[in-house]
This record gives sequence, C-alpha cells and structure tokens, in this order.
Amino acid sequence: MRHIHETSSRGIGEPAEFVWGRRESADIVFLLHSQLSNVKSVPFDSKLAEPMRRALNGQTGTVVGLDYRGEKVFSAYAPLNALGRHSGIVTKTALSKVREPFIRVGGIACFVGIMAILTGAFAFYRITNPILRKIQESENMFRCLVEKSLSGIYIIRDKRFVYVNPRFAEIFGYGRPEELIGKSPLELIYADDNDKASEILHKHFSTDVASENFCLQCVKKDNGIVQIEIQASRAKIDNAPSIIGMLQDITRRVEEENSVRQLEIAREASRAKTQFLSMAAHELRSPLSGISGFAQTLRQACENNWLSKEMLPDYIGKILNSVYYMSSLIEGLLEFSNIESGKIDIEYEAINLRRVLEITESNMIDKVKDKELELSLEIPPELPLIRAGLKQLTQILFNLIGNSVKFVPDKGRITVRAKVEDSSILITVGDSGPGMDEDTLKHIFEVFWRSNKVKDISGTGLGLAITKSLVETMGGRIWVKSEQGVGSTFYFTVQQWRDNGEK
Repeated sequence: MRHIHETSSRGIGEPAEFVWGRRESADIVFLLHSQLSNVKSVPFDSKLAEPMRRALNGQTGTVVGLDYRGEKVFSAYAPLNALGRHSGIVTKTALSKVREPFIRVGGIACFVGIMAILTGAFAFYRITNPILRKIQESENMFRCLVEKSLSGIYIIRDKRFVYVNPRFAEIFGYGRPEELIGKSPLELIYADDNDKASEILHKHFSTDVASENFCLQCVKKDNGIVQIEIQASRAKIDNAPSIIGMLQDITRRVEEENSVRQLEIAREASRAKTQFLSMAAHELRSPLSGISGFAQTLRQACENNWLSKEMLPDYIGKILNSVYYMSSLIEGLLEFSNIESGKIDIEYEAINLRRVLEITESNMIDKVKDKELELSLEIPPELPLIRAGLKQLTQILFNLIGNSVKFVPDKGRITVRAKVEDSSILITVGDSGPGMDEDTLKHIFEVFWRSNKVKDISGTGLGLAITKSLVETMGGRIWVKSEQGVGSTFYFTVQQWRDNGEK
C-alpha cells in the first residue's frame, strides 16, 4: 500500500492518497496508508465515505463527494476482490489540485485574450486615426465655411427653422442664431408678400420641386424692411422633408435699381415734355400763321384802298376759324395736361349707359343726317349701371362716336354695343370706315399723331389721347382693332356700380 501511495499519478501530475477499506457488519473499516495497523471506521449508511461505499457495492468510477474525514474531494473508486468480497480501494485528491491546472490555463487564456483585445484596439486606432482626423478636418472646414459665410444659410423642417447661420441672424437683425430656431419663416415675411411666401413654402413641402430662386420683402427684428433674394432646395434630412438654402440681402441693390429706374422715368418724362411742347408749338403755329397772314392782307388792302365788301367777311371768317381752332387746341392741351398730372376731379356716380348715349346721339344728329349715316345703339335693357364720372364718360363716347362720324364715308354705319364682362362692362364703337394700317394702329393714341392719309380731315390730334387717359384714370382699358377696307372698332371697359357705398 505504501508503494502504491508513493507512486505519482500520471493523470494530473500530483501525488494522490490511496485508501483501502472493507465492510464489517454495519460499518466501513478503513486501513490508512500511513499506519496500516491503524483502523478507522464509519457507519455504512453515513454520508461520509461516499466513494468507498460505492466501491464496496461493487461499482467502479469517479465522483466528487465527502471522504471519511468529511472533506470534499475528487475520487476514483473500484472494488478490491483480490482481498476479499467486501473490500474496495479509493484514490482521491483535493479539488484545489484538480482546479489548479484549469485555473492556470484559464488565466493564460484570459491574458492572451486581453492582449489580443489591446493589440486589436491599438491596430484599430492606428488604422482609423488618420481617417477620423480627416473627417474632423472636413467637419471643421465645413463648419467654418457655413459659420463664416457671407450668405445667410438655413434649414427648414416641419415648416420651422432648425438651423440658421450667424449671417442669417445678422441680416434679420438678431444677435444670436438661436433666437430664430423654432420660428416659422412666415414670421419674417412682409405682409404684402405673405401669400406668395405661403404658396412657395407649401409647394416645396408637398411637391418635388428641385430648386427655386425668388425675391421677397422681409421684416427685421426692429420692424425694418429688408429685400431678400432666396435660393431654396428640397431635401430629406433624417427621412423628413426639409428645405435647405441660402439668401442674400439685396436691399441696397434694389434701392440703386429703383434710383436708376426713377432717373430713367424722369429723363423719359423730360423728353416727353420737350417733345410735347415742340408738337404743341408746331400745332399752334398753323392757326397763328393763318391769323397773321389774313390780318396782314387786310391791313394792306386797307392801306391800298382795294379792300372790297366781299373780301372783308371772308377774311374775318377765316381769322375766326383759326382762333376757334387754336382755342380748342389750347383747351385740349390743358385738359390732357390736367388728366396726366392727376389734377382732374371725377365725381363717380351710377350711370345708365343708354341715357348717356341718347344724349350723345342728339348732340351730333345733324352731322349724322348730313352724311346719311346709320347709328345703332345695341344696349341690353338688363345692363348694370356704370360707375364713372358723367362728364368724363360723355366725353369718351362723344370723342369715339365723333371720330367715326368724321372718318366713315356717306351712308356708312356706326354701331355701339355693350355687355357685361367679369366685374366690368365692355363698350364697343364700331364703324364701316376705311380702316387703319399697322403703322396707324401703333400710334393711334399718341398726342398730336395724325396719319398722312387723313390730312384733309380737320382735327387737333388730341381727342383719342384724351380718351385713353380718361378711360385709364377711371380704372379701365382701351384698345382698337381695324381692317383696311372693312372698318375699325374701339373697345373700352368701365367698372360696374356696386351698391356698397362705393364712390
């Protein structure tokens, strides 16, 4: 037994303790290795000596259990039939001896794992650090570009600002960009442009508009007005429809353009005034020359005693005709000047068009009869009342119908019609006259303009210019269509009278 005990166990490389035992009645008797004569026994049904009890029952195997001293050990057991029927042998070792190599291997594996993790982390750092540095540099460059941009940059999501750069805040008079976060863009739009801005905002969030440029009047923090040129593009940020874009303050540019435009208008007005005065002087020269010529002829006739009674009435009549023409020309010039300068006072009232036309027809009935003209008034009885100045509307109709009477050949036809068109009333004066060519149509409403084809027909060249100014002053439009050899038709619109106290 001593020899067996002193032999090393090759399984785990540690010496093991061997114990031999036998069953005597209800006890297990152990023959210990150190003292073969020292016998120790335990009850057979005790919880102690579990490995030996199995060996005595003829079993072979290994088990973790309590030995005869009550220690938990790892044991191998087998019956020892060579020494008798109720004999067995157990070899055992402490669990710490069993666990030790596993703990050692586990420690080594853990160390190797930690080193592998550290090595991988170091390698990852060495590989990714340049990439991360480049990403950081790009982010810094982008942030610098956006934050220092001379243009206002913004992002809108859910129809609210989620980002604006410092320049954006500066344009609108805010100290910090954070003051604008969460605001609706419509809060910055001037009232006159609010509908336009709402339509643009709705279009960008509801349709696939790629990009759009537009200009709006906006309101600064101090309620000042700023002119803004905006670029907006549709995008998706975090899968949410968004608008990104930039804007510029173009207030100074708009003011400069307006100044240039006003200067051009002033220059054009000055040129028009110079041209008007030149034409007026030219038109006045003709009757003045006639008056001067006839007066000199009368004086010479009186000085030379060859003035006859027949000559005197003829010369005086021609002088009076020149005076009347010059008087009508001056009155027309004054009236046109007052209309153009806004000095004319119009007393608006509800007017029955048919009654005004009947008055106009009665005033020129003699001329109509002299040329045997057919003047037709085709006015629907249900035509609404007209909102206009009675004097001005009468003058418009007198000028247009009188113009037709003047140019339509004998036994010709003149037709006046009216109809409702939207919120206005369209009035037409058509005739069967000679018609007008393209050049005449281009200049027909200009002051003093007269076609070379009608130089034999008297007129100041102011009637249609005054008519156009009166129509436009009362909020209407006037135009003409003509075909040579067929006739001409003048169209003009006037407003309907509304029973809402409008004057």
